[in-house]
Order: sequence, then C-alpha cells, then structure tokens
Amino acid sequence: IEERIGENITFYYGRYAVEDPVHPSNKLSLTVDHEAIHDPDYILHLVNAIYRHGESLGLSETDMIVDITGGTKPLGVGAFLACARPERRLEYITTVNGDRQLLEIRVAYRLKAIR
Repeated sequence: IEERIGENITFYYGRYAVEDPVHPSNKLSLTVDHEAIHDPDYILHLVNAIYRHGESLGLSETDMIVDITGGTKPLGVGAFLACARPERRLEYITTVNGDRQLLEIRVAYRLKAIR
C-alpha cells in the first residue's frame, strides 16, 4: 500500500489459461484438476508457464510471487522447485498467536563437491 502497487494489480484465476511453453498449441488452466494437484512435476510446469505468461505481459520474475498457502504437499514441492531461482519469490500465510503473518521464503543454496 505504501508503494502504491495495489493500483496496478491484476489477478488471473479460475479457468484462465496460459500457453504451455513445452507444447505451445496447448493451454494450461489455472484451475488444477484433482489428479494434477498430487503431481509436483505438473505444478512445476504450470508455474513456469505462468512466469512465461507474466514475462509476455512485460513483468519480470521479481514482479511476481507464488503463494503456497493452503496447497497440497506435492503442490508446495512443485511451486518450491519452480521458485528455486533467486529472482522468483515464494510466500505463504501463517497464523502465529492468532495473528496472520505473511512469510516470504527465500531460497538460497550453494553447490559443493562431494568427495
């Protein structure tokens, strides 16, 4: 609110469809069917498609955030994997002592050689 970003927010939800980056003739619905909510690979694929759609609208990866509040564990894993790049943001809402808090998850990792 302080940054006045709410004046320019657009929400996409429901049956809205984005282009499948792997199969451009296919469309992926933002409403995930019952079987796919248990498939982290599908969720990873869908989140990547959503980021590509956002980029086509002129948004950068840092302009978008993935919220995993209330999702299934496989959905959370797929979303987490899609947001493993430092430019991508991930959040969830939790309740602490009766107060809701928005927590951003920062994925930071480094690779090291196994000896």
